[in-house]
Amino acid sequence: EENKLNPGRKVVAVLPFAADESLKEEEELSVGLAQVLTRELGKVTQISVLPTFVREAIGNKTAAETLEMGQQVGATHILRGTLHKTANAVEVFAELVNVADGRVVWSEKFNEPIVELPRLQNSISSHVLSALTIELSAAEKQGINKKYTENSEAYQFYLVGRYQLSKRSQENLNKAIQSFTIAQEKDPNFALAYVGLADAYALLYLYQTPPPKDAHQKARENAEKALALDNTLGEAYASLGLIEFYGERNIAQAENFYRKAVELNPSYENAHHWLALALAAQGKEEALTEIKAAKQLVPNSPAIITAAGIVHFYLRQLELAERDAQKALRIDEGTVSALGLLRWVAILQGKYDDALAYQQKEKLFGGGEETVTSLLNLAQVQAARGDRDAALGSLNKVFADANYQKMPEYQAYEVALVYIFLDQKDKAFEFLKEAKKTYRANFIASDPRLDKIRNDSRFQALVSSSG
Repeated sequence: EENKLNPGRKVVAVLPFAADESLKEEEELSVGLAQVLTRELGKVTQISVLPTFVREAIGNKTAAETLEMGQQVGATHILRGTLHKTANAVEVFAELVNVADGRVVWSEKFNEPIVELPRLQNSISSHVLSALTIELSAAEKQGINKKYTENSEAYQFYLVGRYQLSKRSQENLNKAIQSFTIAQEKDPNFALAYVGLADAYALLYLYQTPPPKDAHQKARENAEKALALDNTLGEAYASLGLIEFYGERNIAQAENFYRKAVELNPSYENAHHWLALALAAQGKEEALTEIKAAKQLVPNSPAIITAAGIVHFYLRQLELAERDAQKALRIDEGTVSALGLLRWVAILQGKYDDALAYQQKEKLFGGGEETVTSLLNLAQVQAARGDRDAALGSLNKVFADANYQKMPEYQAYEVALVYIFLDQKDKAFEFLKEAKKTYRANFIASDPRLDKIRNDSRFQALVSSSG
């Protein structure tokens, strides 16, 4: 239903190219190449492109199972293949398959010297579009045939960086920074390497605790460098949106950048995803349209499905928020953000035993250790269910923790939520004021968890004030 794109429109699902998973370099190149092909094909307005599927979701299935899953997500065609790297060359077999009948529409084997690797994406993209009988405009032809670098080594490190970036962990984001930096050093005019660096730094700010203080500055420098080299890169505008939203707390400017990214590359799922969150922070129902677009592009992404739940949450649609969070967990039971969303839905619904169970799962999948995060999550449940002494005891442990003391403003919002449910409004406002220094301030106006203090005369002053 909601995953089906426009009837009659050709929809291509790009799969990671099969590679020897025991050879890390092959796997990184195969996933990176699929992501780049997704980006290139996404420039063409006459088709829709479903970005690279998670390997675990589709990559190990039989041909028949792959076609069935393609039908389920509304794809008309699947682009798949294999990749094998030798000492001096890359062998790639690619084929385009009609999902309805399993017919191979086009296939070809490429055996390119390593030095010609950057040309490979253009060759495959052109063949796919020809097989789909797509008439390209002059601008689209120029875009598809565009080579972003002539340097094969730079291109290889870029593909590896895209693979690492997709893993979304602190460790992999730091590895991505290393890979993109080498790509940029190999070719200082490689605009996409700067986009990769911008994304890696912007995301590291969200995934590292405490976040690096210079992350947004480095992200901005790289995004602006990318645009100076090529101002048609939608991904670079999306990076600037991330920086404005999470770094500068400028929601309006972030929204403008996200919209520019969507305009330049409507198949870039993250632009829709991030725009939806910016709209939800403002309580705008248009957020539903944007997150639906992101889900149509990547139907099986736990992160995007959870984001859909978060959008519903901020729009006070708790049952739909719960539905999306549960769906994300069916795909990946360790999606901690989905567990956190379910915990808060349960709290607002008065289901405190359920909330405690979700908190325990969050702790388990977060590593099982007692941390500032797990203690705050617990304190929130304890406060909501009326366990005042227990909640205050958990808070005291937080305040005594060395990690909390390094950058307390980044947990101030979570502390404020405890005090709200303890009905200690003065304390709540004290910590919310501290939280205004961080991106959490973006959500104050629409957060349903703050409804208990929304009618307080101090609330509107808090929303209006700058951090």
